[in-house]
Amino acid sequence: MATQRYSKLVSKRLAPGKRLLHAGCGWDRNEVSAPYRNICNIVGIDIDAAAVARYHSPVVLGSLDRAPVGDELFDVILCEYVIEHLTQPERFER
Repeated sequence: MATQRYSKLVSKRLAPGKRLLHAGCGWDRNEVSAPYRNICNIVGIDIDAAAVARYHSPVVLGSLDRAPVGDELFDVILCEYVIEHLTQPERFER
């Protein structure tokens, strides 16, 4: 399954103390970031207010287009099922 492969790739990038931004976190339905909530500093960002109540870590309510976070604040950025919803996805290429 693609989610399992993705989760395995994520596990290779995360270690205790890493700072993780889960962009478009939703409620982490596939539990991609949840396993790291006790060892990493995780922040989610989502435009859906329901995510604030359901996500396992702090959530910034807002759009990725206007994300109030800087590039150097995080060691790892996760993003799944989001790019297709962005009005200017090319802005997020790295």
